[in-house]
Amino acid sequence: MNDISCRKTHFDIGKPPTTPLHWQTFIFHFHDFESLPSEKGSCVLSPEFAFCGHMWSLRFYPSGFDEESLNDQCSVFLEIHDREKKIAIDFSISIFDLNGKEVRIISTDNVFDENSPSGCGWHDYVERSYIMSSENQILNNGTLSIILKMRPKGILDRPIEPFVPSNTFQRNMSDLYLDEEYADVKFAIQHKRIKEDGEDEILDNPEFVCAHRLILRQCAPGLDAMLGDSYVSMTPVPIIGVDTSTFKVALKRVYGLPILYNEWKKHSRDLIDAADRFGLKNLKLESEAWFVKLTAITNENVDELRVYADSKKCYLLKEEVMKFFAKTSFPMLKGIFNEVRDVESAVTDGKDEGSSSSEEASRKICISSLRRQANDEGLDIDGSHETLIRRLKDHSKMKAKWEIKSVDNVSEI
Repeated sequence: MNDISCRKTHFDIGKPPTTPLHWQTFIFHFHDFESLPSEKGSCVLSPEFAFCGHMWSLRFYPSGFDEESLNDQCSVFLEIHDREKKIAIDFSISIFDLNGKEVRIISTDNVFDENSPSGCGWHDYVERSYIMSSENQILNNGTLSIILKMRPKGILDRPIEPFVPSNTFQRNMSDLYLDEEYADVKFAIQHKRIKEDGEDEILDNPEFVCAHRLILRQCAPGLDAMLGDSYVSMTPVPIIGVDTSTFKVALKRVYGLPILYNEWKKHSRDLIDAADRFGLKNLKLESEAWFVKLTAITNENVDELRVYADSKKCYLLKEEVMKFFAKTSFPMLKGIFNEVRDVESAVTDGKDEGSSSSEEASRKICISSLRRQANDEGLDIDGSHETLIRRLKDHSKMKAKWEIKSVDNVSEI
């Protein structure tokens, strides 16, 4: 659940095997963790799920199961709902931080039958304060995710198929992030201060950040262009006006690493500026999406955000500003900003109100939908409503011509 993501949903076509032949993973997202009950014995029960022909659920006690639980401890139990038929399983319950590191895991095995308790787990699983602490980076936008893995006991005695390791390219690329041993590019992040006369002064203590030109050439051509054809390896390239931490976070995306929620919260606007300056198009759009998600538009900041959206060509942010104006001052906005069509698009929220023009109806599609359509068609996803609509229309016409040509070339046997 990092950042803006999608979840996988699996569908069974036909009847699946009653007994799985490998570990099965279930992920439970406890949203708004801070507001979960703080009294001992208060339970948050997951929805029921099926495993090995039985129905199960996860019982989570945010402040402990009972008096046997230590103070500040969360309790967690795996519960079976039908015990008529005996079943023995191995299972583990784990928590990961936002960096993907497993910070808490406990595993055990248990036999469930009509003579055993319905639940098995731990009174003292993890400290609530540990989960709540922002330093530990456990909560993702306030959500705690618990991973449950289950398998029938003794499954290791029956090898099913050879183990095939995953491709290590992504991990190897990630290991090169900020690597100095094999780096051939060095950026010197120079800081400024404002003198008494109002002029900027460049300080003499730059911070150095290393990178690799091959990766920059493929993934960050704007940064690569700064080096020039005659660049000598490890010659410092000055970067002025960008905070070091922001620049490092931008490089994380270049190297394929995820940006954490707390980093988006701190750097999303600065990342828009950096990505716009260095030509990191996808990072700019991603940063804009996070900035919109994390920023509340108010009467106090709406004018500044409108100007900023125009200056940086942030069309999603501009769309949100127009929606705000549409809700608060639609009549006044018509006369002042002369952007009636954008406002009408926001007011109707993408619904066609009987416009006879198909182009006008197309304008009422939100920018995120247009970007998604362009991405699905393999097109450039950057640009205004008009640019994206025109790009999609041109592509549609080309596809139609290609299909007609393909039909014309079909010969019967």
